[in-house]
Amino acid sequence: MNETHLSWDDLRLFLGVAEATTLAGAAKTTGASPPTLGRRMDRLEKTLGVRLFQRHARGYDLTEHGASVLERVQQIEQRVFEVEQNAALEVRPETIRISAGTWMTSYMTEKIGQLRDPKDQFQIYLSAEERRVDIARREALIGFRSKRPEEPNLVTRRLGHVAYAIYASDETVDGWIEVGANTPSAHWARHYHAAPATIGASTPTVALQLCIAAQGRMGTALLYR
Repeated sequence: MNETHLSWDDLRLFLGVAEATTLAGAAKTTGASPPTLGRRMDRLEKTLGVRLFQRHARGYDLTEHGASVLERVQQIEQRVFEVEQNAALEVRPETIRISAGTWMTSYMTEKIGQLRDPKDQFQIYLSAEERRVDIARREALIGFRSKRPEEPNLVTRRLGHVAYAIYASDETVDGWIEVGANTPSAHWARHYHAAPATIGASTPTVALQLCIAAQGRMGTALLYR
């Protein structure tokens, strides 16, 4: 095999044919005409010195050699994609991903003017989810938690204390709103106030709307210094 004669363009067309299994299908994804694809596949096989396809009336099936080449070409394509992504990141502003629960994220949206300035050379991305993301694996750069994290090699700072309380639109409201999400406040409500739920909600924000509509009570978290 004389690799010095290989070009990425030939390998890209090979990838299109291998994945589509027909020249007509590959033409749609690669932009090359079926006759051009046929000629380029013939040339690629001569360059490599192996048969890559079994040609038949239904299309192109990979040979054993072809399957092996496909695996390597897919790896090359992934590396090319990573290079393109890294180049794009150098052009785009840096993204500061901040992970927090629903309530803290809602609070940050109210205070967003204090967190960023239009002239900042970075972009803030607020990620509201109850799952504890892995900061060490760069799933987020900053994370807000209701208790001290146990992961090693993290810089932490206590911002205040968290307490829990019952919230309702007024004191006459009875019954509980069951929150499906496993938030600390929902866990607290289930543990300390195990009265039967009269209505349920999948997310804390939906539960809040129900609570405002006087459909029940719910547990909430309070942050204080």
